[in-house]
Amino acid sequence: MKYWRINGQNGRGAVRVWLDALPLDADIDLRAKPHKKDRSLAQNNLLWMWLTIIAREYAQARDEAHDWFEPEVWKFQFQEKFLGYKSFKVPEGVRHKLIGTSELNTADFTAFLSDVEHYAGSVLNITLPHPEDVFYEAMGRKAA
Repeated sequence: MKYWRINGQNGRGAVRVWLDALPLDADIDLRAKPHKKDRSLAQNNLLWMWLTIIAREYAQARDEAHDWFEPEVWKFQFQEKFLGYKSFKVPEGVRHKLIGTSELNTADFTAFLSDVEHYAGSVLNITLPHPEDVFYEAMGRKAA
């Protein structure tokens, strides 16, 4: 399978060269979609900061320490709640895979972060910080 990211004349030229090299009787499918950047490092950093805060505050509010208060557990729970599973067929039937944050583009990751923040505030009664150096970059906004 061949992939190109076209952002200017150079990318277009590469696609033209490839198309011109195809036999006239070639039977192919071409698909085009707008490019969306993968999640950013700032988004990932903000998520882990928030997960750590949620885990710590949730445990402190209950005066307990259990494995299920770890940030990784909260990440899994939020992925399940807000991202869900994708299903695919295998010879034995259907399998389900949890959608990972690494599969998200920046827009989808921004929505995921918003869901986490809303849940933390409305359900867990935890206010998450917005450190300007991370938050605005992660959410794709300019600092206020």
